[in-house]
This record gives sequence, C-alpha cells and structure tokens, in this order.
Amino acid sequence: IAYLDQLHHFVIGGAQRVPARVVVLGFSQGAATAARWVAARKPTVNDVVLWGGSVPPEIPRGSETFGKAKLTLVFGSADRQTPAAWIQQETAALNAAGLSHDVLLFDGGHEIAAEPLQRLASRYSEDFGG
Repeated sequence: IAYLDQLHHFVIGGAQRVPARVVVLGFSQGAATAARWVAARKPTVNDVVLWGGSVPPEIPRGSETFGKAKLTLVFGSADRQTPAAWIQQETAALNAAGLSHDVLLFDGGHEIAAEPLQRLASRYSEDFGG
C-alpha cells in the first residue's frame, strides 16, 4: 500500500502540469491488490482495470467502492482461471450491488494481450479528445 501511495504521488505530481488520465491496472492476483488499494485509499484515478481477476470478496461493493473511477473487468475467453460461468456470476453480483462496470472479453487466455490493451488505450484516448 505504501509503495502504491508513493507511485501515485509521483504520477499525480507530474500530471498536475498536463491533462492526464490515470489508469490503475491490476493483472491476475494484482487485480485484487489494485482493487484493495483503490477501495481503501480512494486515490485520484480515472479508471480501475481488473484484468483476469475481480473485486475481492472482502471489499464492500457499491456505487462508492472505487470513488469516481470507472471500473473495467477484462477476461480472456479461454482463461481457465476465470471460466464463463464465473464471469457471469461475478458480473451479476456486481450489478446487484450497484457497482457500475464494463466487461471487455477477448479471444485468449490468462494473459495481457495486445488487442484488448489497444482497445482500452483507444477508448481512453477518445475520452480525452485524442
């Protein structure tokens, strides 16, 4: 947590000089770490991307879980660690709790793949007029 706090301070310090979008991306077990950090600290971030993972069960789920940050869950269709039935169950639970989120599915496994990463980058670029 202390490391993420310091990293965030470093990034935001530089971002004060130019418009920036701050995206927190956690992959696999790092998704839980990212979710816990943002939920606990409520840092100034625009987006939380949980790739190959989701919101840990001990985090209260609701509209304020991640402050103003937009939540996106990314899953590979062939990821054995996050089967389709689990993804449906997880997204239903998030919806029931009122935690707004997007789901991005891609053809692939438990990996950070270029194509969905480029889709995310394009979406963020468009949001900032670039």
